[in-house]
Amino acid sequence: MVLIAVVLALLSIGGQALAAPIRAKNLSEEQWLNDAGRNNILFYDPCIFGSGSGEGGGAVIVDGNSVAEKIWNWFVSAGIAGVSDNPNVIAGIIGNFMTEAGGNTFDINPFVVSPSGYYGMYQAGGGRADGLKAAFDAAGLGSLWGSSLSSVSEEELDKSIDVTLNYLVNADDGSFRVFVSALGEAENTPSGYSDMFLVIVERAVGGNSPILDPGAKRRSNGGDYQASAARRDNAERAYDAFAGNADGGVERTSQNSSCRRGSGEEDEGEYVECGTGGSINSTAIAITWPSPHPYNDPSPAYQQAMEALDIFLNPAKNPDHCASYGGSCDVFVYTVMQCSGADTAFPLYLGGQRPYLNSHPELYEKLPIHGTTPQPGDIRLVNGEGHIEMVTTNKSGSGLAISSASHCDRSADTGNYYTTSGWIYRFRGRR
Repeated sequence: MVLIAVVLALLSIGGQALAAPIRAKNLSEEQWLNDAGRNNILFYDPCIFGSGSGEGGGAVIVDGNSVAEKIWNWFVSAGIAGVSDNPNVIAGIIGNFMTEAGGNTFDINPFVVSPSGYYGMYQAGGGRADGLKAAFDAAGLGSLWGSSLSSVSEEELDKSIDVTLNYLVNADDGSFRVFVSALGEAENTPSGYSDMFLVIVERAVGGNSPILDPGAKRRSNGGDYQASAARRDNAERAYDAFAGNADGGVERTSQNSSCRRGSGEEDEGEYVECGTGGSINSTAIAITWPSPHPYNDPSPAYQQAMEALDIFLNPAKNPDHCASYGGSCDVFVYTVMQCSGADTAFPLYLGGQRPYLNSHPELYEKLPIHGTTPQPGDIRLVNGEGHIEMVTTNKSGSGLAISSASHCDRSADTGNYYTTSGWIYRFRGRR
């Protein structure tokens, strides 16, 4: 549990915004959990989120079937060391939000205003509330205070979550940084971090000098100070819902994993051998160049992958000249889906890929690009469905990108992320 003396020693940093960058640790094995296609709950993967700024507001993902699930995904994708890579911590935070603004449910309302004048998901008051309201005003959300969840649009809801959590993490009174710095002093359970968040964040006041209620920890330890018992119960429920379930799921202690990602201009990353279990995202990153190359100059890893599939310079299986070098959008996506093992029935050419994607809704969820939050591993059909590409993380892991090739123009590379019209096909398994 929290050692008050240790936390007090950290208060000198309380007024600072999170400094650049806090890099997440390589702790987790799992990337995604898709519960029979009903949700898209993120699991921390350092190959995707490990090089994030730790400050939110960058390549964060706000998506989910409930507000609590959206908050979970925001924290996982924010790249905050000790938080994004530990589901117990995120569950502890959500447990507090459920009590403060959700009526002990997952329907946490970012717009709620209490009769006493406290605002938002963690019921900020005083100067903290003034700062949060200013952030909402700047985002064009100021008129929505007091709204119910049913009266706001999905876009407004997602934006409010992002604005609130950015303010909490990077501005506010600095207490979130104290919370992150003191994580090692808590019991590594949702309940342990729920108590810690209550003491340090919910009970902290004062701009540059957060003050802890000296009796809060003593009274919350096994008691019900500030509804701490309900907060702990909510945190455990959030963990069970988003990190696993009573019969299994993600263990509460994460396992080490390694990233497969290139770091230099001509270093395309460690090749993930076909059939050995690389994710769609990590496989795509591993076999692409970090910048455009001619269609007949595939990266060594891309060529090796095509050779393993017996399609490199093989006119019997891959008769198109440019495609035989991998210089074609469809061959690149085919190679990724085959080598990752995600879908070994995926066709080679675009003429077969379009009907295949549309005829297998049990494997691919079809979503419009406009209005859909992109996720690593998404397949996109764009330009009148004449081009196929993949959404991935970029080579540095700090944001989203497009991984693709272009017929007789360029080999596969991972470049800047951009949006256009078309369709997303979201694989329902591990991405």
